[in-house]
Amino acid sequence: MRAANELRTCGLLIALPLLSATAAAQDAGLEKIIAAESAIERQTDSTDGPGWPDVSNAADERRAAALKALQAQLSALPSSPEGSEDALTRRLLDWRLGMLIEAARFRWMATQGPPLTLR
Repeated sequence: MRAANELRTCGLLIALPLLSATAAAQDAGLEKIIAAESAIERQTDSTDGPGWPDVSNAADERRAAALKALQAQLSALPSSPEGSEDALTRRLLDWRLGMLIEAARFRWMATQGPPLTLR
């Protein structure tokens, strides 16, 4: 019985670095997506970005395409344990990406419509 417990303990100690390496790799993927989303966000922030933001339709389309790609990368990541901090971060990031993608669609619609006239 004691030998079985020692063997089980040895197996857990051997597997521990492998499990933490897998978790770190998953965290790195999530962190990479968060950093990319922040970089896209800074492109339109005149106080934190590179100066005057490019708000042309072409730039909006590029940002929307980049956000869609990030959303696809996020959904391709292995799932995080339910209730973990990473799981919450992923849910919030997925929601945020969806909102930004949807907002980009309305920005395009607003610029393509007829000009507003005041009476």
